[in-house]
Amino acid sequence: MAYKLGGASLGTLNREQHTKSSELDIMAFPMSDSTSTEVWDFNGCTRKIQLEGIYAGTLTEVRKFINKFEGIVNGSQTSGITYASTMADTTYTIKIERFIWKYTVGEAGVYAIGYQFQLVESSA
Repeated sequence: MAYKLGGASLGTLNREQHTKSSELDIMAFPMSDSTSTEVWDFNGCTRKIQLEGIYAGTLTEVRKFINKFEGIVNGSQTSGITYASTMADTTYTIKIERFIWKYTVGEAGVYAIGYQFQLVESSA
């Protein structure tokens, strides 16, 4: 299965985790038990998607992968990019909140990085 983020191959995707959270307003009352707590659901919800995997290739290919995503995260995400989740059978419009990578020493001539993405579902 070929996993892609914004049209770019993600190499070997090892983990995809979705968290959908309601942004609740919670008001506890002083000197009262939690059964007296008021909770309002006025603020909608958010979805965050975490991806972890390994990208391997030549030094040039790996540098291109790193530069592409670091360039997106550099503070000018005006429009979302897409991520197609095979498990959820949905294509999400997202923005990248976090991109982490680490170099893994491989065979001579083969370079690999372990990566993590924190994505946030977006309307645009």
